[in-house]
Amino acid sequence: MRRSLLIVLLLAALPLRASAEPTLAERVDATLARHLDGARIAAWLDTLPQDSLEREAANWILAWLPLSDCAALDLPLLREHVELAATTHSDAIPHALWLHYVVPHRVSQEPAQPWRARFRAELLPRLEGARDMEDVALAVNRWCREQATFTPTSGRDMGPLGTVERGVGRCEEEMILTICALRAAGLPARSCSTPYWTFTDNNHAWVEVWADGRWHYLGGCEPDRCLDRAWFTGPASRAGFVRSTGYGEFDPAPEPLYRRADGATAINSTAVYGTPFTLRASLSPGLAATLEVAERDDPPLNVNVLNFGNLRGLARMDSGDALALGPGEYALTAGSDSALYLRVVSGRPGERVDVTLGEEDRYDLDAAPGFWLRYPEGDATPARDENRVTPMQEGAMNRAVRAHAADRAKLRALDADEQAQVDALPPVQRARFTALLATPFPRASALTTLLAAAGDSLAREDLLAWLEACDDKDLFELSPGQIAAELAAGRAVRRRLEAVGLTLPDSLYRQAVLPDRLHYEPATDWRAALPLLPLAADAPASLDALLAAFAARTTSVEATYHGAPLSPDQCWRLGLGTDADLRVALVGLARRNGWPARVRNGRAEVWLDGWIGVDPSTGTRVEEGAPGAAATGRLDLAVTWGGAPYPAAESYRHFNVARLEDGAFSSPWWEPVLGEQDWDAGDFVFSSANRVPGGSVYGRLRRFHVSPDSLTTVSLPLDIGPGWEPGEAFVNVDEPQRLLDRLAGGLLPPVEPGPDCLLFIFAPGEPATRMIEALGHVRHRLRGRGVALVFAASSEAAPTDLLDAAGFGSTDCTDCFPVHFSKDFMETQAVAQGQPWPDLPIVMLKLNGGFRYCRSGFDTAVDQHLNLVLDLEEAAAR
Repeated sequence: MRRSLLIVLLLAALPLRASAEPTLAERVDATLARHLDGARIAAWLDTLPQDSLEREAANWILAWLPLSDCAALDLPLLREHVELAATTHSDAIPHALWLHYVVPHRVSQEPAQPWRARFRAELLPRLEGARDMEDVALAVNRWCREQATFTPTSGRDMGPLGTVERGVGRCEEEMILTICALRAAGLPARSCSTPYWTFTDNNHAWVEVWADGRWHYLGGCEPDRCLDRAWFTGPASRAGFVRSTGYGEFDPAPEPLYRRADGATAINSTAVYGTPFTLRASLSPGLAATLEVAERDDPPLNVNVLNFGNLRGLARMDSGDALALGPGEYALTAGSDSALYLRVVSGRPGERVDVTLGEEDRYDLDAAPGFWLRYPEGDATPARDENRVTPMQEGAMNRAVRAHAADRAKLRALDADEQAQVDALPPVQRARFTALLATPFPRASALTTLLAAAGDSLAREDLLAWLEACDDKDLFELSPGQIAAELAAGRAVRRRLEAVGLTLPDSLYRQAVLPDRLHYEPATDWRAALPLLPLAADAPASLDALLAAFAARTTSVEATYHGAPLSPDQCWRLGLGTDADLRVALVGLARRNGWPARVRNGRAEVWLDGWIGVDPSTGTRVEEGAPGAAATGRLDLAVTWGGAPYPAAESYRHFNVARLEDGAFSSPWWEPVLGEQDWDAGDFVFSSANRVPGGSVYGRLRRFHVSPDSLTTVSLPLDIGPGWEPGEAFVNVDEPQRLLDRLAGGLLPPVEPGPDCLLFIFAPGEPATRMIEALGHVRHRLRGRGVALVFAASSEAAPTDLLDAAGFGSTDCTDCFPVHFSKDFMETQAVAQGQPWPDLPIVMLKLNGGFRYCRSGFDTAVDQHLNLVLDLEEAAAR
């Protein structure tokens, strides 16, 4: 996962500083004034007694209602959430916790859905006989695991009903599903996350549930034998910043408030998972004055880590604020759009660190000096280790998981008639449609029905282009009927612009007029709600009229933390949207009227004899050279190691490109590659990052400028500076041979991997899925060295499906041995041998009779480290 919207929006939020905050009643009135169903909702509210639970719940939901729900949360859906939430009110749960963490109808940026009644009906029979709230929470999470398991997906959130239908989700979608299910059962639940891990490239979101008098944590759809025990216990103890989030703005005391703004309350939960230090950071008077003149009245300070190849913000601070952070080092930055001030700050558990950022901390973006961010390696053990799950309960869950997976597989398999329909296609179209069958969709019949309705080759080309432009969630949100209607609406405007002298080639039409997918908005059949606008005398005048009509209709509003991005029809009907919503809506309106249009790198563009930038707020074309224009140049990126080009460097791991904005780094989903490429004109920062075993990372930053119609060349080294030696860094498990011997009795036979082997021991779930994906990047090099690969899973069967997806299938990897062992094998061995097992996953590489790599715990850079081991081996051999 790159960057979830959950992380992006809250990090960007700054504290509200209004002198007079609106009352709750005033917020409700403001929501009703812009809600598409506001009149009916207001009339219903008048029927509720002022002191009723239903009235209080409705007011709380409406007071903080995000803009997307002003279009999607109609009266019937609101009533379901309010009335069912009221039935869960209990004296066993503090009233404020019920209001803040049971009543809310949403968790993050997912679409609003009627999940409460369905989940409640399925869960209540399973909760009979629960001894306490913890039993309820564990049973709910087992049910959630039956519905879905972890798989990386695209960055926008599905609603919980969509995740259940799909059967998989990334961590945030699993979190959303589990929180909704817990709330349906009457337990307070909220999201918790780390924006970025300090020690590896990625982030994570999980669940906190209030049970039996206090908050606990659990992995969404990742059941364990008790609360406060999960695969991420160790990583979370090393996290730089952990944040719990609630719907609405309130005082979370006695929990420490991080930020209360934009309809959300964020709590600094770092101390729950580890022992933090306290950073108090300030700007010197001189620097504060410089930045106030240059940019803003209240320049923030940014706490950053190196992640995904760039500096990424964990948190923002006002000058003089204090913040609890996990032990380690962070890049504290401030600045403008052209100047960066950076200091590496370090803290140990329990310390207080005071830092004043001044003029002497200006970072030389031209010389690109390197800097380390170092982190301790020790993981915490689970806070609890009580087994509250019986073998019967676990067995029932596993049987349900298998049954649901089998049912989904049947729905997604072609029957004989459907296969014959595909086989009858021309070879090129057959190959493209077969590739689509490997992408996520609810049932094969939906796709073949659409295929059958496409009566000729051109109609099939349109269908294939439409489907290929979809993301991995669209087909779960749109019915075949909606898709057919959208295709028909796209074809209806196919040649509309020829009347004003603009003829579009088929390729441009299928790329930028026909598709429904625009950016990160939920999938809807948005064309039907948008108007066909009159054409003017020629193409430029027609485009200007469309832009003016859009600007006259819509107004920009501030983003809130909760709520899905608006679809074009929602934005048009409301007449409101964030800047990002307006870009998407304008592109949708343009496509509805036959104009090729796209959202690209944070701006809206329309085709008029070439791509031009357009400004939704002013309704004008952006002149070439102005911010937001579509001018492009050429960029040649290079990464070196040891003075020589290093073509193995990977984007979003070893390097990245961003814009500098107020001393922070903004990356609007650039996809940099090494070598020459088209690139937007403007000022950027190139970054490199090299993470060593254990998680510490060395980085550099370099400024560059791209001019229209010219080539810019920029290079950065990946070499690490002084402060790290390989030494023992590759081995952090004591006596790896003894560990291997302990495994041999019950795990490895009948596998005989030979003297050179890589052993990966794991439990199914998120860390293993991500690490196996990483191991796939180095599999060819390992095979070239004759290294046998042993994947040992604590599961009921060998993990063949997981390995196939990562490229370790038996057809192309005959030296891969998937094996499995019982879940309690290692625990039984540990008790019998009186020695604790290291944390899973465990990676061990044995070469030439000796261990060259042996580490435990979650680490998505495992392939990078194995490549480094092999580099050192080959250098020594020379």
